[in-house]
Amino acid sequence: MSMGFDPKQIIDLLHKYKRGTLTVEEDGLLRNWIGQSLDNKAFFEEVDQDDQYFSHLQEDTISRLRVLEEVKKRTGDLTASPIEYSIPTKVFHFSSTARWIAAASVLAILIAGYSYYRSVKLQNPKPEMALQPSSKADVLPGGNKAILVLANGSKITLDSVANGVLATQGNTQIHKLNSGQLSYTVVDKASSDLIYNTLSTPRGGQYQLTLPDGSKVWLNSESTLSYPVAFTGSERKVRLTGEGYFEIAADPVRSFRVETSRGSTQVLGTSFNISSYPDDKAEMTTLLTGKIKVNAASQSFVLQPGEQAFDAGSSVSIKHPNLKTVTAWRRGFFNFSEADVTSVVKQLARWYNVEYRFEGAPSTEKVDGLIGRDLKLSEALAVLRTLHINAILIDRTIIIKP
Repeated sequence: MSMGFDPKQIIDLLHKYKRGTLTVEEDGLLRNWIGQSLDNKAFFEEVDQDDQYFSHLQEDTISRLRVLEEVKKRTGDLTASPIEYSIPTKVFHFSSTARWIAAASVLAILIAGYSYYRSVKLQNPKPEMALQPSSKADVLPGGNKAILVLANGSKITLDSVANGVLATQGNTQIHKLNSGQLSYTVVDKASSDLIYNTLSTPRGGQYQLTLPDGSKVWLNSESTLSYPVAFTGSERKVRLTGEGYFEIAADPVRSFRVETSRGSTQVLGTSFNISSYPDDKAEMTTLLTGKIKVNAASQSFVLQPGEQAFDAGSSVSIKHPNLKTVTAWRRGFFNFSEADVTSVVKQLARWYNVEYRFEGAPSTEKVDGLIGRDLKLSEALAVLRTLHINAILIDRTIIIKP
């Protein structure tokens, strides 16, 4: 006869599982619940495959109730045959793809039930998760910050101006829609003159932009996009430094081109991510939907959905990355999959607008893990320590020790 569980008990067990603090008895209870039915197992894994669970992070209470309701549906009398299910011992660990998929699923469930997660996540931490003291106050996460540079060189700090019409450039109006979105609207027939604007996000900033053709761009921290206020001629062309996620409005007549310092990407109507930071060793162009042509290192590649052009400077290789890892930043997460320690720390430094340095040579271990971008830096570093990355904060500098 199957055993019933209270929904809150399941959430408690999942939370403890995430922290790695399950007792032997609690570990057995969680295994029991997962193994009672294929439905339970599916619930344990499905969240990682469904982006809708990531779209309500601002609705903490609603999200928590949604998760509790989902768990409630799966409690009580269960008639399916028991199944075996192996629970990994840690949510964050090294080089185990199968275990990471299950671990990420649990984390996604916890994040969807975010208000509950935030209230208890650091109570009675394990020794390696204990927050270490810093010489200054904690660092808050980044947010919607950007500077808009108009054609005449004047600058508008977007996070300090009211919503509404900000300026008119040629025959195009610029609207600030809310705290994190900018939109261009052509109000009359566009002029034949190309008038350029530039949107720049600082370290610790991000912003969303709707171009005059309806294409959407999400800029990550420390990124810059230069673009015309109205597209004229036979091609739509913009220039990117840093990282951006693009959803391009289809236009059978005019192609869309993104130029970077290393090359260019040409599209007709598609969604893709480009990471082209000057201090990174490689530029990565990843296609999610549609088709794009990447021109780099004197070569041209036509990518299919799920492919990534990895430009290391002298050569370009085609990879097949985890797409959720590539685009996690747009959904509010750091999602590391087989990432090197330098890459992990560099992403955190950009988002929290701090410096970093290594004491000794960086570890060569590869890291898997998921961290919410809304955590305070001390909390994010506590998670890093569960990844065996010994990182502390001193005077706005992340110090990584052997």
